[in-house]
Amino acid sequence: AKGAPMCCGNDAMCCEKDADGRACGDIVRARPMPYPGLENGPDGLEMPMDKISTVVKQSGRASPSCSRPDDDSKQPSSYSPRRAEEVYEDGSSYVGQLRDGLRHGDGVWTSDSERFSGQWRLDQRDGQGRQAWQDGRVYEGQFHNGKFHGQGRMEWHMPNGLMVYEGQYVDDLKEGQGKYIWPDNRMYEGQWYGGHRSGHATYTNSLGQKRLGIWKDDKVERWLDEDQEDERN
Repeated sequence: AKGAPMCCGNDAMCCEKDADGRACGDIVRARPMPYPGLENGPDGLEMPMDKISTVVKQSGRASPSCSRPDDDSKQPSSYSPRRAEEVYEDGSSYVGQLRDGLRHGDGVWTSDSERFSGQWRLDQRDGQGRQAWQDGRVYEGQFHNGKFHGQGRMEWHMPNGLMVYEGQYVDDLKEGQGKYIWPDNRMYEGQWYGGHRSGHATYTNSLGQKRLGIWKDDKVERWLDEDQEDERN
């Protein structure tokens, strides 16, 4: 049913087995994120997805609870978080604050493919943090409910240099105002929607020449400076 908790990192209902026979509490191994695509035309690189792989936690002591998010059992108690170190069955580890067995407060989670250091709330990355992947990608900024949300900076280390996005995110997607810089110093600075360049923005080419335009779904709809030139003529 819609809104039911997911315990296995897939679309199966809590405590039901999926098509692969995986049941509630099974470990879902962390997977590296796909690497960004190659250059796709003169206007820039294909925008990569920024979603974070999730890991369902299971300690060696007991299986995780399968209660709904609004159950009282998921609400933290009033006492302060304690510091602890935990090692999980998938090989990942956590060092930091816990509350009622949940990662809550400041802490560092490390797996064989990624590392997060920062703030947690009810077992989710929430607040300010830094996420680094084995392939060299780094995100530093705000999280909410385990997703990029708020102001952040994402770096991709490409063979020909550094590629950077700095700006606003909503539920893992670039949305709002943001600046995207390619390794050859081309830059898009302006509006984003749903992970795509959409709205008014200034585009700077590798020679430093600037143009003001309107984008939709990563494509230029028109250049505003051409409209101004037509009006003058």
